[in-house]
Amino acid sequence: MGWVDGLITRSRAEDHGSSTELVACHRLTTMEGSESSAGAVALRGPRLVTAESQWVDIDGPIHYVDYGGPAGATTMVLVHGLMGAHVNWLSLVPELNDEFRVIALDLVGHGHTTRAGRGTDVGTNQQVLHRFLQEVVDEPAVLVGNSMGGLISILQAAGEPETVRALVLISPALPAVLTEIPSSTVVLNYLPMAVPGLGTALLHAQHHTSNAEALIRSLLDTVTADPGRVSEDVVREHVELAEVRRGMPGTSAGYQAAAESTMRIMIQVRDYAATIRSIEAPVLLIQGEQDKVLSPTGARKVAANNPHWDFQSLPGVGHAPMLEVPGQVSGSIKAWADKRLN
Repeated sequence: MGWVDGLITRSRAEDHGSSTELVACHRLTTMEGSESSAGAVALRGPRLVTAESQWVDIDGPIHYVDYGGPAGATTMVLVHGLMGAHVNWLSLVPELNDEFRVIALDLVGHGHTTRAGRGTDVGTNQQVLHRFLQEVVDEPAVLVGNSMGGLISILQAAGEPETVRALVLISPALPAVLTEIPSSTVVLNYLPMAVPGLGTALLHAQHHTSNAEALIRSLLDTVTADPGRVSEDVVREHVELAEVRRGMPGTSAGYQAAAESTMRIMIQVRDYAATIRSIEAPVLLIQGEQDKVLSPTGARKVAANNPHWDFQSLPGVGHAPMLEVPGQVSGSIKAWADKRLN
């Protein structure tokens, strides 16, 4: 617990949203393009998966979608990254919920979950995840985390091991490689986000000068090696959610606080590496080799320092493999689970 508490204490960003923010159930669109009943989420994969939006009160409303799975199946909780949401997993869900119960939540300040007076930093969202696992899942779960969601999942597994059966980390935020020159994508798009004031202003300008589709396609250019691999149905769901978020107060400030707290932990290299080494649960680390956001070198280094982990490198894939190559990702997860969880 000590390493985790220390990391969060040193990285916590003060970001208290307006207590007057309201949460509403928005009409979502099915993958077939027809409008569903309020809160219904549907997607096309190998089969059609439909689930209702649900909410739980964790010091304010938290949005999540329970896609179900076979009776008695192991529960997988999908934890998205910075500026992400449950829709990031739409291509992966139908590849997994034939074997697992699959749940995707929206962290505070992301997706349909407004700040509602809460912080959006990593520490706050790790506590939200902890309570979600206790109050909604109520059994040790497999956490599947991408990017910042991978960092939050690592902190949960290290600090609250009784809640985590295993970890799948997909291009996660890991200790920074301080000897490596950051990519132009990081320098131009992500480092400024960690600066209070500047980051908020840049994010606000980005979200209000671009239409939602242009914004999403620009983000996909950043997080994938080949945006053309992403299903247009899934792109449309991202665009519709981006339209909803444009009307939510405090979105840019929330993203900035989340980015700042993520980077603070990443640069505490020794402490963060010690936290990672303390994890006892089985871990599968999946890394896109053409990740323009987080260094593949960092993932290889962590894998080498934790030889009991399983590591898979994906050539020609970017920062969001679950969007780009969902079949490959699900195949890796299922093969690993057969070996490590049974």
